[in-house]
Amino acid sequence: MDIVIDEEIKFEVITETGVQRQDLISIKRKCLSISVTLSNMLVESLSTGSCDFRISIPVHEIAFIQVKDYLENIYPNLSENEKKVAQKPLLDKSEKISQREYDFIRGVDVQSPDKKTLITLLEAANYLDIAPLLYLVARHIVSHIKGKTPDEIRKSFGMLNNWTPEAYAKAVEQLNGTFSPSDSSTENKASQ
Repeated sequence: MDIVIDEEIKFEVITETGVQRQDLISIKRKCLSISVTLSNMLVESLSTGSCDFRISIPVHEIAFIQVKDYLENIYPNLSENEKKVAQKPLLDKSEKISQREYDFIRGVDVQSPDKKTLITLLEAANYLDIAPLLYLVARHIVSHIKGKTPDEIRKSFGMLNNWTPEAYAKAVEQLNGTFSPSDSSTENKASQ
């Protein structure tokens, strides 16, 4: 007997605050293969004969909705070459993300001046094991950090500096102790 499942799989989403959506969010079945976690859940449910998918994701529901958008509308519409680029955590200088991915990530970024939406989307992509989305969001966050001071990064991401002067001095002391003068002399000898 073949198991036939709906074209769309419905998910119950419980946010990090424990709030349960009243309605279920559905994702097209053919788009689930991009997520290792969701694919495994689908296989597990099918092996038990169940098509009842109830997952708890530790992020806000808006991130899951953005994940759904990426899974259904962005990734499937990339060319094969764009998909190869999307699967890479780091890009060569000659490689660029697709216009679709760029528009998607800029749209997410614009929604959240304090970058919290980017962080929750990064958490969701990591939790659901969606490598192309994880890499896209991580590269975008890096572009916000690159060349900035810690204070500028804190301001950009709405983070507080909760270091006491004593704790900061201790961390700097410990960091400076990790690089001994003998390490640099060894490096100089190796280059001669």
